[in-house]
Amino acid sequence: MNDGSKQGVLLTINGTEAVKNVTLPRPNGVRGFELLWDSALELPPRPGLTMAAGAKLRMVETSMQLFAVQL
Repeated sequence: MNDGSKQGVLLTINGTEAVKNVTLPRPNGVRGFELLWDSALELPPRPGLTMAAGAKLRMVETSMQLFAVQL
């Protein structure tokens, strides 16, 4: 059933063997991104760790991060 609500996720991937700086996108209507999973961490990130749209972050080599989009 489609109730008209919107949801989204963002997956960032650094497939290189070097640390990379990444800028999160700034789409209209998006307040921020909550980090759900980071492959570089041994444990899951603390709940509620949110980054603003357009924030800059560092990604370690060959890693992935999964974010929930906050509308």
